Amino acid sequence: MDIARAGVLFYQQGKYKDALEHYYRYFGILERWKGTKPGNLQPKDFDAKKDVAELLLLSGIYWDLAKLHDRTKKKDKAAIKANLD
Repeated sequence: MDIARAGVLFYQQGKYKDALEHYYRYFGILERWKGTKPGNLQPKDFDAKKDVAELLLLSGIYWDLAKLHDRTKKKDKAAIKANLD
């Protein structure tokens, strides 16, 4: 959760590249923890009672990503994605 929280702080500071790096690192950790393939995390992978903190954090991160997606031009998105891969 510390990695995700750092991403949230970077997002709040307007350091979007750093936020994205932390968010995607966090997703990778969750995917390994839940035993899913990259990009295949789903709500069914979480227990609604035990994982409530993770689900709340994830919903906030996905909201941040949606806002970034809306603000970013298409070519900029490709450049950001390339830098993260």
